[in-house]
Amino acid sequence: MLTKVLIFMLNYFLSVGFFMFMERKILGVGHMREGPNKISLKGIFQFFMDMIKLLMKNLLMLINTFYLIYLIFPLLMFFNMILLWFIIPFIFIFINTKISMIFLIVLLVLKMIIIIVLVYFLYSVYSYLSVIRMIIQVVSYDIVIILVLICFIMVYNNLSLKVFIYDYFNTKFLFNFYLYIFWNLSLMVELIRLPFDFYEGESELISGFNIEFSSFLFVFIVLIEYMEMIYFMFLSVLMFFYGNFNLLLFYFILFILIFVLIWFRVFFVRYRLDKMLMLLWKYIFPLFMFFILFYYFINFF
Repeated sequence: MLTKVLIFMLNYFLSVGFFMFMERKILGVGHMREGPNKISLKGIFQFFMDMIKLLMKNLLMLINTFYLIYLIFPLLMFFNMILLWFIIPFIFIFINTKISMIFLIVLLVLKMIIIIVLVYFLYSVYSYLSVIRMIIQVVSYDIVIILVLICFIMVYNNLSLKVFIYDYFNTKFLFNFYLYIFWNLSLMVELIRLPFDFYEGESELISGFNIEFSSFLFVFIVLIEYMEMIYFMFLSVLMFFYGNFNLLLFYFILFILIFVLIWFRVFFVRYRLDKMLMLLWKYIFPLFMFFILFYYFINFF
């Protein structure tokens, strides 16, 4: 079991490194520049050098901070992210639970609780402002993510993510397509990517809630942020595109979704916070509820 965990962690770090290298190269092309190109072969090991540089930085010990919370909670966030991976059916240390969708919802909520408690004990005004914005946008759009999961629970009559491997084609394509639109838009907010990166998008917020972190604690937060992106793209392929076909096609679709996620950052400007909330409560949520009611009305009759 320990060997499997170590192999998983190695793959974890390599995946994040490849993702960061790929993102910086795509952003470089989008901005008409080359991107990282000095370290090793065309900058391919830039990620590892950045990690080493961060680990060599001094760990800041703030005056008014609750030190135990400051040191432990980033590790709890990292552990929470690892648990999310263990409910994916493809992972070889998969936790075979019959309620993995509920487990997913609980861990998503737990992530926000950890961040809120962490920021409360940091006593940093910048972190307070950042986490308030984060709560507003993430909690709002988490409703749509949870509703999408509930829709799949109602369709499959099953609470396990494992059902997506075997019963994909029992779901109507049109139903899947519209759900994916709502799911993907909500993920952009959940992952706090452009055009919805409001928690660090203003000058007074600086770097967001993680502004007070340095050294290995900041490394953990960066790993969590990028691995969360890979995780949700992985989950999207499993839920909306996978139909018990070979893994090569699975990972090809995963690569395309990650590329599109990065592409959004290149070509879209930042939205406004009030308009983002209006988009949810005035358009997305009513449209989503109408679509669900219409779908079940058609199936009932």
